[in-house]
Amino acid sequence: MSNTTRSSVANLLVEGIKLNFGTGYDRYDKTFLKIFDYVKSEKETEQYQELAGFGVHSEKQEGATAALQGISQSYKTYIENKAYSLRYNVSHELLSDNRYPQALQEALDLGFSAANTMEVVAIDRLNTAFSTDSADVLADGVAMCSASHPSVGGGTQSNLAGTAAALSETSLTAAITGIAGFEDPRGNKIQAKGRLLIVPKDTDVTAQKLLFSTLTVGSANNDLNPFGRSNGRITDSYISSANLTDTNAFFIRTNVRGLIFQEREKPRIMEDFKNAQMTKEMVSYLRFGVGCYDHRSIYGNAGA
Repeated sequence: MSNTTRSSVANLLVEGIKLNFGTGYDRYDKTFLKIFDYVKSEKETEQYQELAGFGVHSEKQEGATAALQGISQSYKTYIENKAYSLRYNVSHELLSDNRYPQALQEALDLGFSAANTMEVVAIDRLNTAFSTDSADVLADGVAMCSASHPSVGGGTQSNLAGTAAALSETSLTAAITGIAGFEDPRGNKIQAKGRLLIVPKDTDVTAQKLLFSTLTVGSANNDLNPFGRSNGRITDSYISSANLTDTNAFFIRTNVRGLIFQEREKPRIMEDFKNAQMTKEMVSYLRFGVGCYDHRSIYGNAGA
């Protein structure tokens, strides 16, 4: 798009507008910060190394030598910080003749665009959670949510629902059960728990019913709702995101760190005035990376 001039927003040059709308939609929660672990980055690319520690102790007979174990490194994850930028030029005449400075300021708000960019890019990592494309798989070679994550100690682990199903008490129970079975690379149970339910906007009401009803949802039976707020099985409740593209899939963020939003450079806005064109130029710039180094940090159900 070319320079923003008086002809671009001609209505801002005359009196009589009651309300300008359509911009300034930056008054919403940044949901990605509730889902992703925030990390401050100091390099172009950050490396996350998985280590396989010790298994359980072996029983030792009197006078016998203790069992010998060693530690080893496993999968190595690299998360690259990518640059995002946007700019605009606005003419001196428009700035001078504009009758609605606040409206123009909101329309030209690069800060909102920067915040929205972080939200879209971060949540898109969940949209590709089941993808086996080379750009989407984890360091272990499988999708972020997969039934076949290999372990250095042998065997595989799953952070994917065995049966793809819509959000319900049954599918939520299966998810919590699956998370409770998470193991470290040596096969030790790690006491993982579901912390936050993540749903698309299409199942927002269903999630609220499941997590806030005292009794079993949609049933005439007087049964306790195991996920009700008084029980707190999912401690941080739920959030819905309009940026999730699958209307049936859902995710559970666990208490294990590993789903990362790493910030290299905070959003900044730079200003310059081009004398030859008599235009004001504004440039927004930020750098960050999004990725997952531990599949145990997230559990996914691909939906019905």
